[in-house]
Amino acid sequence: YYLYYHFIAEALNGANDDEIDHEISILHELHHENIVHYYRFKPATLNELRYIEIVMCLCEGNLEDYQCAKDNFPRISDDKIIRETMAGVEYLHSKGIIHKDLSPQNILVSNEENVVKLRVLNRWLA
Repeated sequence: YYLYYHFIAEALNGANDDEIDHEISILHELHHENIVHYYRFKPATLNELRYIEIVMCLCEGNLEDYQCAKDNFPRISDDKIIRETMAGVEYLHSKGIIHKDLSPQNILVSNEENVVKLRVLNRWLA
C-alpha cells in the first residue's frame, strides 16, 4: 500500500533546487525495515509556495497517536519501541545521517498482517 502525502516544508523556502535534489536523493536511497520508505518525490509550486509531493509507505499513524488510542490497537511494549527505533537510528548513522528531531511524532506505526512495525520518519535530515 502507498500513501500519497503532501509535504510543505519551511526548509524549501530557503533551499535552492540543488539542495532539495540532494536531500531527495539521500532519502530515496534509504532501505531498512525501521525506516519509512519513500517511493517517489516531486517538487512542485502552488501559489508561489514550494512543496514536495511524496509517495511513501502506508502507516497507521505516529507513535504518539497510536499510544493514545491504545484501546483500539494492540499494545506496543517499551522494549519493542526502543529496539526498533534504535535499529532505525543505527541504520541512519551507518549512512552518515543524523536525525534532528527524533520524537514520538516522527516514529510511524505500520500494521502489516497483524505485525506491528515501527518506522522512523525522515524529513530533511541529511
